[in-house]
Amino acid sequence: NPWRGGWWRLRDIVNYELALTEALIKLSSRYKNEILSNYYRMAKEAVEKGKNEKPFAYVIPRDQNDPVTTSKMIEILQMGAVEVNFSEKEFIVDNIIYPANSYIIYLAQPNGRYVKDLMEEQSYPDLRKSRTESPIVPYDVAGWTLPYLMGVKSYQVDKPFEVASVKLNDAKYQQGSVNENSGKYYIAKSGLNVNSTLINRLHKANIPVYWNTEKIILNGKTFNQGSVIVDVNPKSKDVIKKAAEDLHLQFDISDQVDKEKIKEIKKLNVGLYQPWTANMDEGWTRLLLENYEFNFVTMHNKDFKDKNLKKKFDVIIIPDMSGDLIKNGKPGGDAARFSRPRPAEYDSGLGKIGLENLKNFVEKDGGYVITIGQACNFAIEDLGLRVNNTLKNLRNDDFFCPGSLLRINVDNTQPIGYGMEEESMGYISDKIAFATTTPFGKYDRSVVVRFPDKELLKSGFLLGEDYLFKRAAVVDVKQKNGHVILFGFKVQNRHWTFGTFKLLFNAIHSAGLS
Repeated sequence: NPWRGGWWRLRDIVNYELALTEALIKLSSRYKNEILSNYYRMAKEAVEKGKNEKPFAYVIPRDQNDPVTTSKMIEILQMGAVEVNFSEKEFIVDNIIYPANSYIIYLAQPNGRYVKDLMEEQSYPDLRKSRTESPIVPYDVAGWTLPYLMGVKSYQVDKPFEVASVKLNDAKYQQGSVNENSGKYYIAKSGLNVNSTLINRLHKANIPVYWNTEKIILNGKTFNQGSVIVDVNPKSKDVIKKAAEDLHLQFDISDQVDKEKIKEIKKLNVGLYQPWTANMDEGWTRLLLENYEFNFVTMHNKDFKDKNLKKKFDVIIIPDMSGDLIKNGKPGGDAARFSRPRPAEYDSGLGKIGLENLKNFVEKDGGYVITIGQACNFAIEDLGLRVNNTLKNLRNDDFFCPGSLLRINVDNTQPIGYGMEEESMGYISDKIAFATTTPFGKYDRSVVVRFPDKELLKSGFLLGEDYLFKRAAVVDVKQKNGHVILFGFKVQNRHWTFGTFKLLFNAIHSAGLS
């Protein structure tokens, strides 16, 4: 180890990266022929395995609940040098009909093994010698099946087949369009993550935007709850046209919309809490909100000293972190030993005053607080919610889910669930599941996402699944005049769980429903 201990500063990090880069360049130059030969052999073996082993191919229909995210998944695979074909016509393999406009990924290609690793379900082994031992923790996560993470349906085909298709040079996103007929309302179907980008652009341009709260049938098409509706006028026309072009959205047009079935989504002021300790989940959440063009600001501890938080914020998001970090700025438990002294202004959390102001923001002023992961425990205990985390005190010997993909049931008739499919996949890595109490007075709750009562695991590892049966995973708690929304699992984890982004986006938008 060339590092002799002591301070590890930014200069050391830069030097470390430079040394690695220089070593890579030198080794590549010195062993050029060996590296090229090995890559050739590896690619050739991958092609042969793709021809002779299962699976033979994966088929991914483009026209799904979120076709734009489906194409985004294809784009991600192509960035990894995966070859993707596209069939514009329906085809049949082994008596199964696959729809027109489907992507086909054959595994007989140089990166076929990479495709298999990303697309198949993972089964993390139980390496304990006996059930009395604690589970062995993986280095990172146990399940990473890409279609499950992104909410995309894919189909494994084991039998070799040939079909007319073309190899793609891009992801072949659906063509955005705007119906040119005359009408009073634009409408885009629910289910697409980029609908939130559209809503945010309309808010920025001060153009009213609506959700339908009941199913609407227009021109023979059904638009589920959470479809985006906009008045047709010269100002909105430009925004809609641009959204069709660069967000790949398709807009219908209608003369009539039942006003009883729509609600306006008001423009909001959103704050994202950032502690002075490094917090990865805050960084990923910030990146996500930026990429989908949300209007938000970063909040620090001092911002919570303001007694009238509602004057500046309608929604406050607290990412995954412990209650100790939120309140005191220092980790508790085993992590406390890693804490080091910091200058006074950076060595604190919300404190008693900040906590009291946050409670008043919810209970008196009608604000919305969104908590993610471990921050839910803080909300339950310190904001006085009538909710219980049933897994909090369990040991790993009883319940263990080290980053795995589980089945979840979504109530997509509630605003937070709009656009989601009833059965979806959630990325679970924390010991969090909720039991709620009977509503009364100014206290109420709505369960948006719940775990099913059997066969939860789809990819990864899960010990003690019966602790999750029928438990709530996402709860909207009405606390006097305001709301606290509990996301027991990280719906935005590492900016890769595209399939559950909508839950967070909808939670923000729902605070603006008039």
